[in-house]
Amino acid sequence: MALVKSQGVVLNLNYRLNDSMRLISISDFDASHYALLPTIDCNGTPYAVCAIGYDSVSHSVNQDLRFDFSADKTTLIVDAYYGLDNIVSRNTPHFYDFLNDEFLALGNSLVSAGVFTPATNPFTKSYWNPPGIGLLSQTNPAAFPTGLDANQNYTQEHRSAAFYTEGSQELTSTLKLTLGARFTHDTFAYKDALTTFDDLTSAARAYPVSHYRDPATGKFAFCYHINVEGSYGGDYWLHTGPRTFGIEVFMKFGASTHDDWTRRWLTGSPGNGADL
Repeated sequence: MALVKSQGVVLNLNYRLNDSMRLISISDFDASHYALLPTIDCNGTPYAVCAIGYDSVSHSVNQDLRFDFSADKTTLIVDAYYGLDNIVSRNTPHFYDFLNDEFLALGNSLVSAGVFTPATNPFTKSYWNPPGIGLLSQTNPAAFPTGLDANQNYTQEHRSAAFYTEGSQELTSTLKLTLGARFTHDTFAYKDALTTFDDLTSAARAYPVSHYRDPATGKFAFCYHINVEGSYGGDYWLHTGPRTFGIEVFMKFGASTHDDWTRRWLTGSPGNGADL
């Protein structure tokens, strides 16, 4: 069963303080649920080699507060933004489950052959063999691998804060000066991660794995742009592991509208940078 469900609400407030100043608030809340249950085949063969059930619930909150000033030949925009995205995932991966049937069938055949009695048969649903090396005798269950069934849980969290300002001044009837800057701070977190492996009765079994650690990496990017109007801009981005900092500044001479510029700054992307 495939499930895709989303809902949200947006609240826009536009309050005019006086003839020259406005206060604008945009509040947004979204929730969604995505699932493929109980499982979806991921190997494309008639055998139960790989099947995974996906189930994720997400919530996001975004708040943007902007102050606009416009009078005669001067305009000013001051904008602050905060956003929080949270995705909780609960997945159920299954690998090589066809081996479970083979494992139990082998035990039944050994009981029928008199090698084991039903009470002494070790090839039962309670047996669990994650290594599955297959190097021992045919009457030892450790010689045969079983499938890997698991419950995987983790949460992804993204927090973003930004401050943006832009001002312009008409110097003459044909010349306008625009100055602006933007600062962003993004934090990404992978937390509450836990995966439990199950035996054939769906009872949880311990299976130690390596500790998750995201090594800090550094990245610095710089780019500039010049167009026919004589506009100059620069982006500075610093990435350290799960955190991202960005500072953008620009200066423009010309008569083009500022919408084309603010559309780029509000995307939060660093443009054509180079990693060092």
